[in-house]
This record gives sequence, structure tokens and C-alpha cells, in this order.
Amino acid sequence: MDAFVHYGSCRNEKFHGPRPHTLGQNRLLAALPEEVYERLAPDLERVRLQLGSVLHESGERLRYIYFPIDCLVSLFCELDDGASGEIAVAGNEGLVGIALFMGGKSTLSRAVVQCAGFAFRIRANILVR
Repeated sequence: MDAFVHYGSCRNEKFHGPRPHTLGQNRLLAALPEEVYERLAPDLERVRLQLGSVLHESGERLRYIYFPIDCLVSLFCELDDGASGEIAVAGNEGLVGIALFMGGKSTLSRAVVQCAGFAFRIRANILVR
């Protein structure tokens, strides 16, 4: 049985008011050169990520890259004996699916939403063109 860390309530009511989310709320997207940002922006879609949702399983082909806005996603390494350990946490400073940028089409980790919220996502095949 996996022992997932629950980061508790990450909801910031002031942040989640009527104000819409913008691409710049993910620091990695905000740091992109303007021409790259403008090329990716039309293909990014905002999605709500529920607590406990699995974004991808270990060994699965990456279909989407996620850029968290106000959620946290943990990456777990699963061992042969069935145990797992948290190896990374991604928030609005980064992304989920880094293996794609390192030449991989699949990942060795399992990505699980630990704090519900929103993210932008883009199809992996768009990023590799």
C-alpha cells in the first residue's frame, strides 16, 4: 500500500476568487522568452486537478505536460517490492513531465495530485515538434 503525503489544504481563498488564472502564474511559463511563450500559449488549456488524481503512471507514455498554478503534484518512484517513495514535488515554479525534455517519451515516476487546484497543460506531441 502506498503511503502518500497529504499536504493539507492548499487553498488560498483570496487567490481563488473571481480572478481568472493566467499563464504567468506558473513561474516557468512566465520566464519563457516571449516568442516561445506566444507559440505555446494557444495550445495550453487550464484544467482543474482533484486531490489524488493520477496524472501519469510509471512507464506510461506522456500524453500531457502540466504547469501547476496553485496545486501541488508529487512524483513517486515505485520499487519492485511495491513500496514507493516521494522523489519530487512540483508547484507553480515548474512542470510535471520533465522526462519529455530529456528525450524520453515515458517516465519512471508516478505523478499524483497532493493539493487540488488548477494547472495548464499542453499535449506532449506539441512540445516535441
